[in-house]
Amino acid sequence: MEPGDRVCIVDDTLSTGGTVEALVNAVRERGVKVTQVAVVVR
Repeated sequence: MEPGDRVCIVDDTLSTGGTVEALVNAVRERGVKVTQVAVVVR
């Protein structure tokens, strides 16, 4: 990922959202824009 890129984060499990939140923050720190977050539910 490069600054200015746009990404969609996909997670396979959502309980408290802590993992997604940490990943979003880490990605944003690199100057990358998170445009969507998706959670796969089985």
